[in-house]
Amino acid sequence: MKQWAILVVGCAWVLSGLGKEPTLKIGMAAPPLQPGRWLQGPPVKEFERDKAYLVVFWAAWAEPGPVLMTHLNRLAAKFKEQGLVVLAQTVWEQDPAIAAAYAKEAGLGSDCRLAFDEPLPPGWGPMATNWLDAADQGAVPVAFLVDKQGRLAWIGHPCKVKFAQIEQLLAGTFDPKKAAQDAETLRQNDAELLKVWNRAKSCVRQQHWDHVEPRFEEMAKLLPEGERDCLDLLRFRMLLGRKNKGAALQLASALSDRCPDEALLQNQLAWELLISGPLEAADLDLAEKIARRANEAAAGQDAAILDTLARAFFLKGRKQEALELQEKAVKLATENNREELEATLRSYQAGKLPYSEP
Repeated sequence: MKQWAILVVGCAWVLSGLGKEPTLKIGMAAPPLQPGRWLQGPPVKEFERDKAYLVVFWAAWAEPGPVLMTHLNRLAAKFKEQGLVVLAQTVWEQDPAIAAAYAKEAGLGSDCRLAFDEPLPPGWGPMATNWLDAADQGAVPVAFLVDKQGRLAWIGHPCKVKFAQIEQLLAGTFDPKKAAQDAETLRQNDAELLKVWNRAKSCVRQQHWDHVEPRFEEMAKLLPEGERDCLDLLRFRMLLGRKNKGAALQLASALSDRCPDEALLQNQLAWELLISGPLEAADLDLAEKIARRANEAAAGQDAAILDTLARAFFLKGRKQEALELQEKAVKLATENNREELEATLRSYQAGKLPYSEP
């Protein structure tokens, strides 16, 4: 089921902390890069003053693999000439060969560096210890932006890294003080945010719609302004649940326009629309537009996104195109979603729309 995947990504501020005071914070000097092995690209011995760095911690067992690698490829290709170095740093893995093979399978491009954190007893290597543990980051993927002065400028989910952030970082106009203040606000409010977030999710799942908006208002007061976009994802689900499709479509269109490079968000919006019930032609057009944006952002290499776009085509009567996309989705499937995608393919081959729980 796709429905909560992007909400977790979009609101990762309540999910990543280990609950302790971080010793590594935004504005501080970044720790040295000390992976056990460099698997792709020249090693980075030290942070150079004319370059900025995006250090992304990930693991082969953590989603979203292909979407993440595609996003890193786009960032590396767009900004390498301006001085951005992108490092995919695998952690909590035992076998560098498995990590390298997965990175290749998931589509990590040659513009990105790849490094393996050599595990030490009881299993944490120096990168996991000096970066993740020190910054109180207990889940991957997570990204660290390092500015041209070697300071941490931002910490968050890598799929939330935007072109504008990188441009500001490279131009020297990024405001690390504001980023540090926002991060501290999130840290101080983390426990309360988690409580309110769980109450909001429960209200949506139980369709207690009148109780949802007050939870949004509570969260908005606890969040820095730049982190409030994720609340629109819950608002969108609430509007669909209340059968207020007109307002939901308007919000989906605005949110899609605001975040064109966020493949997971685009996919979630399109999927929710496509399983929300009977759709008019204009509704299907919007769902297809958003699904195409997701597919473009993922460079056509994400099985779940192809599955969404195939459903849009099938609902519009373009059944052969839907079948072809679903076949590609199955080829790109992982162990986690292969069975579901194959079942969908069989439905399309039989000329039937597969059921999906709203």
